[in-house]
Amino acid sequence: MGAHKIVFPEKDTGERLAELLTRPWLSYFATLPGSDLLTGSIQSLEEMWGKTLVELDFRNTYNAIILCIRRGEATILPRGDTIIQEGDSLVLAGKEDEMKVWLQNSEEMRGM
Repeated sequence: MGAHKIVFPEKDTGERLAELLTRPWLSYFATLPGSDLLTGSIQSLEEMWGKTLVELDFRNTYNAIILCIRRGEATILPRGDTIIQEGDSLVLAGKEDEMKVWLQNSEEMRGM
């Protein structure tokens, strides 16, 4: 037949549903093919508001990078002096295991 991949829709859907039920924030992320990196969007956390990316030491603190910030209708390519504001939507990329830990912790703090 020449098939290179077998698809099990019920199994695949079941696994995805289980992840979404136990980790709702994961619905906003996608895995980059062939890697352990996630990319997706979250709302800025209160602990980030009013601080620059340099002040937050974002890469070291969260072990993720901000690809862009959505602020209202604008999309911003961030620099070190970019200040995170309440309501900002952060488009992130980072290692799956590490992002799961801090995103799940922030979700629990928010009562999601």
